[in-house]
Amino acid sequence: MERFATNRFSVFILSPRPRYLEERPLDREEDFCGDNISTISRPWLWKHWFNICSESHEKCRALDHKSEKFLPDRLLEILTGDGGKSFNWKLVHSAGLHDIMYATLSHCWGASQHAKLERENYLFRMEPTSSFWLPKTFRDAFYIAFKLGFRFIWIDSLCIVQDDNDDWLTQASMMGSIYENASCNIAATWARDGDNGCFSTREMNESTTISLDFPPGETKDYQFDDCRRYHNELTKAPLNTRGWVIQERYLARRQLSFAQSQVYWECRELTASEQYPKGIPKDLIDDNPLLLPPGKPTLDYLDTIERRSGWIRLVNHYSLCKFSKISDKMIALAGLARQMSLMQDDTYLAGLWKKDLQDQLCWRTDDKAETDVLRIPSYLAPTWSWASIDGPVISDLSYHWKNLASRSLIKFWMYRSIRNTNSTYTVSLHPAW
Repeated sequence: MERFATNRFSVFILSPRPRYLEERPLDREEDFCGDNISTISRPWLWKHWFNICSESHEKCRALDHKSEKFLPDRLLEILTGDGGKSFNWKLVHSAGLHDIMYATLSHCWGASQHAKLERENYLFRMEPTSSFWLPKTFRDAFYIAFKLGFRFIWIDSLCIVQDDNDDWLTQASMMGSIYENASCNIAATWARDGDNGCFSTREMNESTTISLDFPPGETKDYQFDDCRRYHNELTKAPLNTRGWVIQERYLARRQLSFAQSQVYWECRELTASEQYPKGIPKDLIDDNPLLLPPGKPTLDYLDTIERRSGWIRLVNHYSLCKFSKISDKMIALAGLARQMSLMQDDTYLAGLWKKDLQDQLCWRTDDKAETDVLRIPSYLAPTWSWASIDGPVISDLSYHWKNLASRSLIKFWMYRSIRNTNSTYTVSLHPAW
């Protein structure tokens, strides 16, 4: 692989044109629309990724075989009598279920009218009902789950009683465990609301291909690819700008993301796409040290430095996200804070950690943000915490730096970055460590 050309916005890669995992005819679900094809077209590849991960990925298998079993209080049972051409569904209590796998759905509510579980329709939801009246995203999720081999799925608006505040608080506190213990998370990544669905249509030619001649008379096909494709299609997609979704993606064991141009797979051992089914080349996945790491984000870190760096990445990205209700900001982070606290002997303090707290207090708002940064009017977190701000923040890098010498470099950089040489005053920093 060779870095071929750059401009101020993108880095392009010249790489051998990949072949798919196996040669086979297109499935009957192949949906052609003129020169376009739908992302519904390769369910065999989704299943292949899931099977390979479940059967041969040691890190992922270890999560599947945890001694402690967990099931959500409620699940949706997917019912079909025609091989998946149409679906019925019903709400079930998990108390009578044993040794089952379930999937979850990550989606944007948006402006669409969602089917909801409410007190008045609770008993009705426990009877088999056609999925025809559900939002398209839910119907698509049933199809995907069925193709992956799942009989049960968890969807927030149909598994939490929406007009019962006590039930919402109880279920919201378990949200991290629900996604952490699901066998696969289905993400409607490109969709802005439930009417869009999981599947999109895309142009058949996703990249530019050229042929190069090599002696003696050998010709190879190469393609240009944009390094920002993965970042733009996943990190910047509508779904991943929502605050609740961050812990869903972090805690999921496996995630199947339905993006604008193709389907992506993420687990602890493989990041793949329809274009690169055996794994996306590392050069095609951005790695910004201040934002999420390349590939599937997790909190599985081996040492203190990695954990601190990982938390900073998480905070910086999380602060960019939006909430329909800003009061959810701390609740939606609780599952990640709980997992981090299990890996280290430390105390969680409103988005920060007690050990070396002084090194975390120098966070700042992002002055290059495209949105306003506001102090949250009602109490959500102490004012010394970044969580008291509604808007993007940048964490203090000294929190995860390895040694005092490196910290001195940060101190010098901070001094140079805020020293205003064009004005009549200068701000100086004094060592605090």
